[in-house]
Amino acid sequence: MVLDLIIDGTSFMDMVFARLPTFSLRSPLWVGSRLVRIHARALLGEGPSDLHRDDPPDHVALLMCPHCANGGCGVLSARLIRDGSRVHWTDIGRQVRNLGELGPFTFDADQYDETLRPLLNAPVHDPPTVV
Repeated sequence: MVLDLIIDGTSFMDMVFARLPTFSLRSPLWVGSRLVRIHARALLGEGPSDLHRDDPPDHVALLMCPHCANGGCGVLSARLIRDGSRVHWTDIGRQVRNLGELGPFTFDADQYDETLRPLLNAPVHDPPTVV
């Protein structure tokens, strides 16, 4: 199961798909995966994001390749700015052509943190062992 990012009642993926219907990237917040903790920490601004070395260091992955979840493969990122009681996503999708204007988005920092922080302790399930 993948967690979607809901902004003002609208799915972030739906916002992207409305602009690019064949877009194939998905949320990196995959329930049960070890990656959910890594990406939640990055979205909180508390850890590095799994982006390509050519991407700006202040960007975080919002959507990634659904097959490998590797920032170097395919990613839609945003610049993450924490500004006191606000969290901002700006410069969204700089790697994606024809996306058009998306954002910027501003969130209440307390609500943003309350939404993402529980994912830092989300249960992790190891993949099944093949014998």
